Amino acid sequence: MSVPLRVLFVEDSEDDCALLLRELNRGGYDSQPIRVETADAFRTALNDEEWDLVISDYSMPRFNGMQALAIHHEIAADVPFILVSGTVGEDIAVESIKAGASDYLMKGNLIRFVPAVNRAMREAAERRTHRRALVSLRESQGMLSLIYNATPDKLVLFSALPDDSYRITSTNRKFLDFVEQTLGPTGPATIPGRRLEEMADTVFACTPEATRSLRDRADQAMSEGRPQLFETFFTLPGRRLHAEITFTPVADADAGTRNLLWSCRDISSRKEAQERQQLLESQLQQSRKLEALGQLAGGIAHDFNNLLTGIIGYAELIKASGNARVPEHIEQVLHAANRAKDLVKQILAFSRRETPERKPIYFEPIVREAIQLIRASAPSGIRVEAFIASDLPPLVGDPTQLHQVVINLCTNAVQAMGDQGKLSLSLETVVVDSGFARNHPPLSEGEFIRLSVGDTGTGIESTAMEHLFEPFFTTKPTGSGTGLGLAVVHGVVRGHDGTISVDSRTGEGTMFQVYFPVSGSIPDSRVAERPDVPQGNGEAVLFVDDEAGIVSLATAVLEQIGYMPVSFTDPVKAFDAFQNEPDRFKAVITDLTMPKMTGTELAQALHRLRPNLPVILTSGYSGAIDGDQAARSGFAEILGKPFALRTLAEALQRALR
Repeated sequence: MSVPLRVLFVEDSEDDCALLLRELNRGGYDSQPIRVETADAFRTALNDEEWDLVISDYSMPRFNGMQALAIHHEIAADVPFILVSGTVGEDIAVESIKAGASDYLMKGNLIRFVPAVNRAMREAAERRTHRRALVSLRESQGMLSLIYNATPDKLVLFSALPDDSYRITSTNRKFLDFVEQTLGPTGPATIPGRRLEEMADTVFACTPEATRSLRDRADQAMSEGRPQLFETFFTLPGRRLHAEITFTPVADADAGTRNLLWSCRDISSRKEAQERQQLLESQLQQSRKLEALGQLAGGIAHDFNNLLTGIIGYAELIKASGNARVPEHIEQVLHAANRAKDLVKQILAFSRRETPERKPIYFEPIVREAIQLIRASAPSGIRVEAFIASDLPPLVGDPTQLHQVVINLCTNAVQAMGDQGKLSLSLETVVVDSGFARNHPPLSEGEFIRLSVGDTGTGIESTAMEHLFEPFFTTKPTGSGTGLGLAVVHGVVRGHDGTISVDSRTGEGTMFQVYFPVSGSIPDSRVAERPDVPQGNGEAVLFVDDEAGIVSLATAVLEQIGYMPVSFTDPVKAFDAFQNEPDRFKAVITDLTMPKMTGTELAQALHRLRPNLPVILTSGYSGAIDGDQAARSGFAEILGKPFALRTLAEALQRALR
């Protein structure tokens, strides 16, 4: 298949032109020729049409090939130009090649003619391709330069050199503007060629640690071959710059060197907005917390009054009886007091948002105890009916929280009925199928313990059902409820991986059903044989607390377990007594928070006199000091108030070893 060829002959001989055309046709070209023989005609032909090839004779009557070559360079330098002559020698050939001719041939030897045309056409095509590529490259470079300098980020390109340094090879306009603002008008001129560490030091005023961190990130990006994105801040004159930094490895086309692109995005406004938002959220949370604690006071008072009723009542029975039932009454006093202690722990855990400790337990005793409290406190017209299945499996939970769930549900049921009605309570195991589990997340198929609490009260209106478990929502009159009871119940149940459902009909009553997953672990029901309470041998113990009642109680307890207590309500007087007889006391027990001198200050003063003196710290708030702080302050033990006799005795035994 012939190749079309638009060829312009600059030739005064038609015969010579015909000869060259035959050679072209033999070489596989389909020539479309035009012949001119004057400079004007040649110029006109070049301007009017596009040509693939120009073939020019060297010697012509009106002008010569060198003149034609000059016109060719002026108008169509990209078109291949071949000189053909029958008379001139090699010196003219060399001159024409230097002047830009593609080739020079002798008319008497055309063996090389077609190969010369092929080569000239191929080289011309390569030049055009190369020229287009250069144009495209310049356009791309222009576009990249536009983007490079238009981006709001500060960009710096580093070269990774063989000496393991990163040196600046280019920067964008945004970075240079920043340098000028920071270092002054002469700053940008000092940037090219600087190392990464120098840039961090002079431009961003980085500390040595921050500079090393930047260098480590750069090394990590290069070694892993992927970008490293992180946030940091720079302390600049008059302001702090929060920045999002990215190190991106960039390989050259020949892969001979590797570059690193550093981008710095100013996120100060975003950070300030986030900090303002966090501050507002913190203030709102604190406001809500204070409001919740204020409203919670009523509910706490109710629970404490129940506990104190038991404590006071059994204490009065002990005082009045003097009979054989005293140990039984004392056991009830201790039981109520421990329940109060657990309630205080729960309140403190709430204030610190701690997760209560959960363990395998049996739910049945907790429910039975709650039923006793409800029966004792409910109006006489309320009939309590309970069904508790036998051989119930254990569950994993917190006893105090589960007790609170039962009490809250039963209290709400009693209040919904007024003076007359029936409270029904059941505890049993049920098997949950897939359909029920889908409608009651987070349940799954399997065995669950179900607590049901129902009443015959007025029921709950449908409009209130969707808000039932929201904090502070209540259907009771003002002053009759905090709106926190069911919200607490809901939180406890979800915290135990359970769910709660409600079925209520206006005028007929309400039924709450709570589902808890059973546990495969068996509670440790063994009663460990506890050793006797450790006894002292008459050692003198200094006890310090600003509460006179606690001092009196501790004195009696210490005497009972075999120690010789010396007690003070004033820490300064206690220190004076110790200073007078520093070798008399074998141990010191001190409260943490006291006027004039704290327990920590007292311990430090005592240790200056006797460095190895065992000092035991007591505190009514477990969050006041942790174990590490206590150890650094020289305390041998920490006892949380209220503490039991055995706890105090064992702590003293350990301290005196």
